[in-house]
Amino acid sequence: MYKTFILLMCLLCLQYSSSCFGQGTAEKKRPLYRALVYTEDKNSYRGAVSALNDSTISLTWIRLAKKNQLPREQELITIPVSSIKQIKFQKAGATGRGLVFGALLGTLAGVVIGELADKPCSGFYGCMEFVDPGAIGGILGFLGGSGIGIAIASKNQKFEINGSRQNYNALKERLQPYVYIPDAEQQSVEAPAGE
Repeated sequence: MYKTFILLMCLLCLQYSSSCFGQGTAEKKRPLYRALVYTEDKNSYRGAVSALNDSTISLTWIRLAKKNQLPREQELITIPVSSIKQIKFQKAGATGRGLVFGALLGTLAGVVIGELADKPCSGFYGCMEFVDPGAIGGILGFLGGSGIGIAIASKNQKFEINGSRQNYNALKERLQPYVYIPDAEQQSVEAPAGE
C-alpha cells in the first residue's frame, strides 16, 4: 500500500511539473537573453543587449529588461566593437528552471528506483529498517537531478569578435535574435536556432 501511495505521489508530481513548464500562451514571447561581454582589456560587462550599432554594442540592466522597461540613456553601457573580445549569451532564468525541473525528475526517478529495489524482510527476528530506500533514492535523485538540470540549462552561446569589425559584421545577423526588444517595440523576430 505504501509503495502504491509513493508511486501515485510521484506521478502527481510529474504531472504537476509538466503542466507548469509546458504552459502554452496564445502569443509567443521572445525569450530574454543575458549577455556577458568580455573586452580586450580583461573587463567584463553583464546585461541585456539593447542595440547593435555599426561600431558599438549597447547593454542595459537585466532587471529593466525583465520588467519590460525601455532603458534611458544613463542606463545604457556602450562598448566599442574594437574592444570586444567575446560575447556569451544565456537564456535568462534558464538555470533556475533547469534546477527545478531536474530536481523534480531526479527525485521522481530516485523514489521509484528506491521503492522497486526494496526487498521484503525475511528472517526470524524481523526487519529493522532505519531509513526507507525510497527516501534515500529520492534524496540522491534530487541531488543528481538538480546538478544535471543546471548543467544542461546553463549552456552558453559564444561569439568571438576579437576586436575585429569584420568579425562583428559577419556575426551581426546571428546576434540580432539576442537583442532585447521591449513589448512596445517588439517585432516578429525568430528566436535563435536550437532554443
